[in-house]
Parts: sequence; structure tokens; C-alpha cells
Amino acid sequence: MAKRPKSLHAGSPFQPLWEDPPPNQIPQPWPPPHPFDDSGQWSNPGGTNPYPTPTKMPVGVWSGATQVVSCAAGATATWGSPVFDLRPEFRASDGRRPTPSIPIWKPSTITGGAGGKLWVQILNTDTENLFGLTVVAQEFGHISDVQNVVTCSGLEDVTTEFIPTAQSCLLTYVPPGAGYPVRFYQLQLAFSVAAFGAGVTFPIATAYY
Repeated sequence: MAKRPKSLHAGSPFQPLWEDPPPNQIPQPWPPPHPFDDSGQWSNPGGTNPYPTPTKMPVGVWSGATQVVSCAAGATATWGSPVFDLRPEFRASDGRRPTPSIPIWKPSTITGGAGGKLWVQILNTDTENLFGLTVVAQEFGHISDVQNVVTCSGLEDVTTEFIPTAQSCLLTYVPPGAGYPVRFYQLQLAFSVAAFGAGVTFPIATAYY
């Protein structure tokens, strides 16, 4: 029997020792695909407008790690979401990559971030003492400059959303734009506890989809 060439991936749990695949072999998860490359999403070699169609766009969803916010009695603590790039198909409009921001690529032919919503879930509302607690929200945005995100809404009191018999408070925000969202967007929450109240500690989970 002729000697068979040794597999380049010999020793992997997903490949045989020798290169002798049967007909119609189902593809295996090894070797791994090439490292993810987002150059196709951001490239605009000719500086054209409209821009070239982006390729290999990831799913238009983002989930952040849970963060913990603590606020003592008589104090105020703030929390802010990342800055989201809701129109990433515009690429580097000013010649620079729009960082730091998180691009949300939505599968839409109309606009990159159309239909997306920011979800904020504040946990442990049933185990914390909410007496004396006040929570206000404010939205920030900018139409083109990620380094200059400023307020674009008034302060909104969301304290009534915190129900002591529920395990969490769920806040949802649709970025301004009437279906065509502002490009750069951020949400901030301010937690204040009166001096006569009790301190609170809330884990906060966030997602955009």
C-alpha cells in the first residue's frame, strides 16, 4: 500500500492522522477559519460617497458585561453606556476610524442602526432598600463626531420604574432620529440616595439590538 501523506493537522482531535478523507466528508471545525478581519467593513479606498457596500458584517447586536453600581446614603453615583456608532456604514467620514465607539451593523438597506434599541436591566431591585432612591436618565449624542458626544435630551426621572416587588427594572431607549438614528449615541443614569435613605448596590446588564 502506498504511503499516505501525513496530515498538516495531525494530532488535532478533529482530524485523522493521515490525509485520507472519505467522499463527501462533512467539514470539521478544525482548522479554525482565518482570523476575523473587519477591513471590508471600514475600507473606503477612493473616499467615495456613497461608500462601497460593506462586507462580512457581524450580527447587529451587542451585549455588555454586567457592571455593579453602588451608591451610599447622601451620595450620587453615575453609570454610562458605551458610545454606540449606529451608522457605521458611513465609515471614517472625517478620515479617522470612529473610535472609541461600538458599531451596530443592522441588516437594513435603509440605514445601519434602524430598528435598534438599547436595553438596560437593573437587577436586585427586590433585595435592595429603595427608600430615598432617585434615578434620572439622560441621552447623549452627536451627528458626526464621536469625541464630542453631548446631551440631546432633558433629564428624565425613571424612579417609578423601580418596583420593590420585582427582581429587576427594565429600561428601553430608542435613539433619536425617527427611524434614522443619530450616528453616535450614549445613555447615562444618575443614582441618588437621600441622606435619610439606605445605600444601594445594583448590577446593571446592557444590550443593544
